[in-house]
Amino acid sequence: MSRSRLESWNDDLAVPEIRDSTALAIVSSVAGRVPSIGDAAGWHVRFGRELNATDDRPHFVALDQRRPHLLPVVEGKLLSPFQVDVAKATTAIPIAVAERLVDRASFESRRIAYRDVASATNKLTLIAALLPAGTISTHTVFVSKTALADQDQWCLLGLMNSMVANFLVRARVMTHVTAALMARLPVPRPQSDSATFSELAALSKVIASEGVSRAWREYARLNAIGAIAYGLTRDQFAYITDTFPLIDDA
Repeated sequence: MSRSRLESWNDDLAVPEIRDSTALAIVSSVAGRVPSIGDAAGWHVRFGRELNATDDRPHFVALDQRRPHLLPVVEGKLLSPFQVDVAKATTAIPIAVAERLVDRASFESRRIAYRDVASATNKLTLIAALLPAGTISTHTVFVSKTALADQDQWCLLGLMNSMVANFLVRARVMTHVTAALMARLPVPRPQSDSATFSELAALSKVIASEGVSRAWREYARLNAIGAIAYGLTRDQFAYITDTFPLIDDA
């Protein structure tokens, strides 16, 4: 791999975990063709943290649904692909306090979030979902700091949870999916009036409602459309799917 290619992937020149020429060809072709998620030519999205579980812990209180004006605190472990289990949150923070710590516009709107701590040995490494309005997250979750239209969020969410995006992330991740890594992750942005855009958004909504295990047909379809959006060949997509042995073939 050339130095210029490594520089385009990361600032620290870390060599990605690429095991053979097929994987190198896929990563190189995608990186040369698809803009990164932070690129102005693509989604132009920036991710960052909201609360810090250590520094802000003195402000946390037990979550009590009977008490108004509390924001449930969402930790990374509450996120699964396309879904957030807010019902399992145990801590909260008063809205008045949260307003002093973060921008109110953040927790007043729905936004894409992903888990910071990850592993290349999990079913998926990049695990993203839409945080509902009226919640706030800790440092184990990165959230979008860029305002996106609702349909844009659903389309991007589907691509982030796709096998192709996860394959690209796995080449660079040890235990943390950092904001810097995400900024350089290639993610295509279909035209908002295209069939690809509309179907990815629609499929993401179904999967978010039913879960990947129940909406496996929709997830399979989403992955196929995502592979086409990335410009992969059938053989390249087959190679990628073979690297996810923990996900059912169905």
